[in-house]
Amino acid sequence: MKKPWLNSYDDTIPKSLGRLEKSVVDNLKKSSEENPNHTAIVFKGRRISYREVEEYSNSFANALISMGISRGDRVAIMLPNLPQTIISYYGILKAGGVVVNINPDSSKREIEHIITNSRAGMIISLMVNIERLLSIRERTGIKLILTDIRRFFPLRRKIYKEFLARISGYYRDVKFARDILSFWGLIKKNPSTPPNVKVDLENTAVIQYTGGTTGISKGAVLTHGNILSNVEQVYLWFKSVIGKGDRIIAAAPYSHLYGMTMALDFPVRVGATILVINRFTPKKIVDLVKDFGPTFFPAIPSMYRSIIHYLPLNSFDFSSIKLSMSASAPLSRDVQDRFTSLTGIKVIEGFGLAEASGLTHINPTGGTERKGTIGLPLPDTDAKIVDIKTGKELGPGQPGEMIITGPQVMQAYWDMPHETSDSFKNGKFYTGDIAVMDEDGYFTLVDRKKDIIFSGENRIYPREIEEVLLRHHLIVDAAAVGIPDRLKGEAVKAYLVLEEGKIITGDDIIKYCKNNLAGYKVPVEVEFLKGLKKTADGKIMKEEVIK
Repeated sequence: MKKPWLNSYDDTIPKSLGRLEKSVVDNLKKSSEENPNHTAIVFKGRRISYREVEEYSNSFANALISMGISRGDRVAIMLPNLPQTIISYYGILKAGGVVVNINPDSSKREIEHIITNSRAGMIISLMVNIERLLSIRERTGIKLILTDIRRFFPLRRKIYKEFLARISGYYRDVKFARDILSFWGLIKKNPSTPPNVKVDLENTAVIQYTGGTTGISKGAVLTHGNILSNVEQVYLWFKSVIGKGDRIIAAAPYSHLYGMTMALDFPVRVGATILVINRFTPKKIVDLVKDFGPTFFPAIPSMYRSIIHYLPLNSFDFSSIKLSMSASAPLSRDVQDRFTSLTGIKVIEGFGLAEASGLTHINPTGGTERKGTIGLPLPDTDAKIVDIKTGKELGPGQPGEMIITGPQVMQAYWDMPHETSDSFKNGKFYTGDIAVMDEDGYFTLVDRKKDIIFSGENRIYPREIEEVLLRHHLIVDAAAVGIPDRLKGEAVKAYLVLEEGKIITGDDIIKYCKNNLAGYKVPVEVEFLKGLKKTADGKIMKEEVIK
């Protein structure tokens, strides 16, 4: 079947990447050489130039090499979005090492699984995590490299101490030793000259562990070629609207590939300024808008929901932001419309996954985006819809499992051959996502294959129910799941989070659903919760919700 999406591309977007030879490390070097004094990072008001990022990451790479890190060795990063995260990322790659991202909010069990499975020899983290990391070190032997969130603060000493008092427990003193090293100390002791390490595109660059919404977390093995391809795909998509003069909000977590691609590698590719937020709040976005005039906001759906519940109480000028993007988890059409109505910012939706270096689809930035869809496959990406039982390719308008191929798709799951063979068939990656493609090549997510509710002869897609629930003015979050039913096999149960201080009954919700859904899709049970557990990139962990 032909690729109808190519006819829907904006005129500025080529249909193929062409030959790629350099790496994301070379992108940093290029931006540093061309604009050494241009601001690369703004953090808490402190400005760090491209020259400084290049030199700091060179020093860190040389430190790692001096400690025995060589090509293919795994080094874990367990940090929030910080300048140190960026320096660590490029430093590891420059040393020939492999970045293993760990969500800093992970449990001790999750951290230990990733370290054990990846066989990482070092981990970079904050000093505040020393106690739980020491207990993990006892069982794994991992070496700790610790940093201080204050390192790049611009604050004067008095304000500095007041700040520390307000965040009591966020920083603590650490006694450094042979296997507990100072991040900043390593940088100061090592030269800032480029390390003599050749990086090939076929070398592994990142092992990205899946969000772990179900079962055990798996590590997607991504080469330098995979990562670079995705960055170039994104660059070609946005180059007509985002460039060196732009200021990009880095609120999407770097511990996930969407944040790494859109708020780290892509800004460095174009030489833009990265406005780093270590922990998202709506107020921090508003403050950035007032103080630094950001122009591009790549975010996740939960951030948009938080902002629209914050803004009605406040009035701000968001006119500096010319474009915003959502990916990583489904974006409710209602949330998208309300955010645009409140701020005037256009939001385009995309789609990606760890196994594809971050992104596979994005809506065009011009006037041809289609709300409610995840957009079009990126250059050199092929996506098909197949029947979930027979594997037969389906035509436009028919829902089935989405399968993809492309230069950004991973090589395998790390040390998990059975899981790899289950996900790849004839060289195509089976995403586990149910989607539908229209005649113009726009794809719309329906649901996750594993989340389909089978009720009698009917297939129920929870996302459709959740979209209806989220349109209710009192509901801020929703999850629909299947529960056992004696007659039909499964029925629908809804877990809901209401606006703070609001009250409504389950019967009221069921009545609302009866007016907006087919009878067999209406929840038979409703349960109210204070919150829904999610991964760092905003996906609801349904297994945890129903425990």
